[in-house]
Amino acid sequence: MAPPKWITPPSGVLKLSIYGVWNDITKRDGFGCVIHTDSSSFVVARYGSINNVLSPVQAEVLAACLAVVWVSEIRYQNILFECDSLQIMDSLRDPSTNISFIGQILEDIKAFLPTITGASFAHFRRQANEIALRLGQSPSSIIWDLLEVEASLN
Repeated sequence: MAPPKWITPPSGVLKLSIYGVWNDITKRDGFGCVIHTDSSSFVVARYGSINNVLSPVQAEVLAACLAVVWVSEIRYQNILFECDSLQIMDSLRDPSTNISFIGQILEDIKAFLPTITGASFAHFRRQANEIALRLGQSPSSIIWDLLEVEASLN
């Protein structure tokens, strides 16, 4: 079976790949986000870490929340958010209030999404974007709390 490949977003849409990586020993979350254009050009990346994370699914939902808030702050539009957690994707599509232990974070994401014109979510396999995965793993072993890398959009 061939490994999953990164698929470009539709024309005029930016693709943001999200990863949350949980360390059971340190209880830290490493997160990574990478934005590409519809021509596969790198736009910007961000990664960091969060303390006191209790589970892998909490790491993933925190990474998704940070990505949505970040995109809202930098005012990007027409963004396809990709996440490898099917549980999170299903929860974001469900209009009912989520009362699970990650429910409030999911509700925060739902509240922020309308502030981003053309925002949508999709599920993908973790291996489909190695760059964001490596960014998500990096904060577990380094001191930096946040790094943002940009490329010019010409």
